[in-house]
Amino acid sequence: MSSNNKINLFLYSESSMFEKLIKSHFVENDIVNLVDCSNSVEDFKKKIKKYKDILVLLYASKMSAVSIIEIFNALENNNAFCVAVCDTTTLSFNLSKKGSLATAILRDNADNADIEIFMKHLLVKLRDADKLKAIVKVRTLKQELNLSYNKLIVFGSSTGGTEALLSILKELPAELPPILAVQHMPPVFTKMYADRLNSVCKATVWEAKDGDILKPGLVLIAPGDMQMRVIKNGGDYIVTCKKEGKVNGVEPSVDVLFESVCDNFSGSAIAVILTGMGNDGAKGLLKLRNKGAFTIGQDERSSVVYGMPKVAYDMGAVKVQAPLSEIAKIILKNI
Repeated sequence: MSSNNKINLFLYSESSMFEKLIKSHFVENDIVNLVDCSNSVEDFKKKIKKYKDILVLLYASKMSAVSIIEIFNALENNNAFCVAVCDTTTLSFNLSKKGSLATAILRDNADNADIEIFMKHLLVKLRDADKLKAIVKVRTLKQELNLSYNKLIVFGSSTGGTEALLSILKELPAELPPILAVQHMPPVFTKMYADRLNSVCKATVWEAKDGDILKPGLVLIAPGDMQMRVIKNGGDYIVTCKKEGKVNGVEPSVDVLFESVCDNFSGSAIAVILTGMGNDGAKGLLKLRNKGAFTIGQDERSSVVYGMPKVAYDMGAVKVQAPLSEIAKIILKNI
């Protein structure tokens, strides 16, 4: 890789092991130009003043809340941008809310194979963030999205949907409106699936909890034994996740989510119905389309089971039918 394509990076890490990982994987392979390093908050606050529009890699795991706040204040004051490495999805989401361009999760118990996968994932996020910082003021974008709540993206899928949804989400940038998804799946498995998505997607992904607030850059996966709905709560939109019984023979149900968006969300929506057996989601998708939502259905050739998208298409609920490989592009064109 030529020097012109190298990422200029400032590393903040209180872990010597993590610093060694960055140097051995990125610096020695001529991928990153490490312009500076800090291992204490005070040192970072002094050094960051020398740089403008620099990308900071923050190893935030095990840092105190006070130290993290000080770091982000220094980033804000010096017009620096951040990619944060965390050890939990909760910390990841909190740092995204503070303005981190992207987050990546490195678990405490990661083995060598896990670390190799993580480093490849981190490099993708660093490259994306390096491009993003040059073209958009992320904090302004986040503030606008939080204030307006004018967009929402929703998915419904069943058989074959785990890989279909993954293939779409990993192509989408982190800086998008809130995303909600119902994938027919038993309890426990939805948590595992959300964690898997979070490890490869640019956005933060987790299994939804009752009362979660919809936020830009956050993907919520419906729990495997509850119905997930969108409701207005004061100035926010939140999800409710409750055991209500099966609808269309399933819990969670795509129709339940889609109809709640239609009934309770005042902005515009993009709704996608993916591969799956049965008819769940078709009525809710039609309701959304009639209200003005942009609706997308997966085509027969790319579907593992052309059931749910076919029923929706046949009843006129689908505005655009497309192969799986094109759906992410269509979403981005219509956001």
